[in-house]
Amino acid sequence: MSKFIINANKGFKLAFANGWSISVQFGPMNYCDNQNDAFGSQLDYDRYTSTTAEIAILKPGVKDGLLKIWDDVVEGWCSTDDVAAFIQVVSNADPMITPEEMTEQLRKLPVFINKRIL
Repeated sequence: MSKFIINANKGFKLAFANGWSISVQFGPMNYCDNQNDAFGSQLDYDRYTSTTAEIAILKPGVKDGLLKIWDDVVEGWCSTDDVAAFIQVVSNADPMITPEEMTEQLRKLPVFINKRIL
């Protein structure tokens, strides 16, 4: 079942019909512009804003539900274009794809090439 989920006014999760989900977070303690902000520091307008975000890919059956993308279960400092690319891959993934196959697809995204991770 597809659905939208909000997280403490500092991010969201998209759950897709294929069983995969992506979490996009951009508040305090996330790997983004707001990482060192105090909780509630931007809540004058009931929302956080940032030019970068942290993402995590989730799938039931994967340990803790989180997919290890590189050396961590999150990828930080992603631009809006990076997040859109992750969403494209995750939302269009075959429901039967393995976590290892998903990781290989994600590692081909420009975010990794641009950060010279490969």
